[in-house]
Amino acid sequence: MPAVFYQGKPVAGYFAFKKHLGYFPHSSLVTGLLVEELAPYKVSKGGFQFPLDHQLPAELVKKLVHVRLKVLRREHTTN
Repeated sequence: MPAVFYQGKPVAGYFAFKKHLGYFPHSSLVTGLLVEELAPYKVSKGGFQFPLDHQLPAELVKKLVHVRLKVLRREHTTN
């Protein structure tokens, strides 16, 4: 699965499936913090799905990346 990394840690994984696009934030904290924004999508423990027939919501993707980076920074400062 392709993924974007920051300082060696995964920020976002993504994959195209037959009937949807999968986005994987590599942290259940991210999906937990954005429950309201992700409500229109099918969400699982590890990620969520975008329908193929809709344009990717750029603002939501930006927010997901921003929240994941905040989680990574917080983990870095507590370790």
